[in-house]
Formats: sequence, structure tokens, C-alpha cells
Amino acid sequence: MIPTRPKKQAEYLQNSFEKNLPGLKVTISSVPFKTRIQRQSTHDFDLIVAAWNADYPDPTNFMDLFTTGNPQNDGQWSNKEYDHYVKAAETTDINNPELRWKDMLQAQHIITKEQGVIPLYQVTSASLTKSNVHNFKITPTGLYDMASVIKN
Repeated sequence: MIPTRPKKQAEYLQNSFEKNLPGLKVTISSVPFKTRIQRQSTHDFDLIVAAWNADYPDPTNFMDLFTTGNPQNDGQWSNKEYDHYVKAAETTDINNPELRWKDMLQAQHIITKEQGVIPLYQVTSASLTKSNVHNFKITPTGLYDMASVIKN
């Protein structure tokens, strides 16, 4: 398990990299959040740990981040074939679930093989409800789904 506190997380990664990649020396740079954001946006880093929460429950919410030229693609990873598949999933194949899914799988294969981004963990939570509670739904993004309880 990876610790959730930034300092412990950085130390865990430092230890893992140095242990598994002999000869690699990792130096942790603890800076104020404002400095971190500035360095991230100007691409002044070798490795950075960042987080992203989904705005909507669809893989493209994350896949878009790593397309060429996306302002959130701080690592500046770029692959034209990846871009093609993500774009196809969001445009030409959007109304064909089978083709769209294949596009997203192809894009995932490319970014995973090239390690354009390395997911560390996914935050989750559990909800228990009494059996007499109705219409309490949690969305895939972890929020209470108020839209499904609104009746016309």
C-alpha cells in the first residue's frame, strides 16, 4: 500500500526506485504548493506525483489528459497514435459502443506500453446503507447521485 501523505508517498517512491533500479539516486524536493504548481505548469521537473479526480464517469475523462497539447499534460508525453484513438472514441465512434471501447483499449495499450503516465493508486470509499433506505446511489466518481432521485 502506498501512503497517502505527500512526504511519506515521496519517500516510498524514492525507496522503491532506488531499491529496484540499482545506481539510481532520487532526491526529493519538498516545496510549497504554489511552487509545485508553478514547476508543474512550466514542466520544471523530472518526476512529479499529481492527482486527478474524474469529472464524469467515463475513461476519456482521464485519457484526454495525456493527448498531445492538452494543458494538463504536464509531463508532455506525446503519441500520435494514442491521440488518434482517443479522438476517435470522442468523435467518429462515439455512437458505436463497440468501436468506441476498442478505441479506448487501443489507447490504453499504447500509454501503458510507453508508460506515458504511471497510475499509483485509485482512491475509493465504501458506503453502507440500511435496507429500508431507497434511492441512495453513489456515482462512479464517489458522489451522491441526486439526479436519479429527482422526480418529474
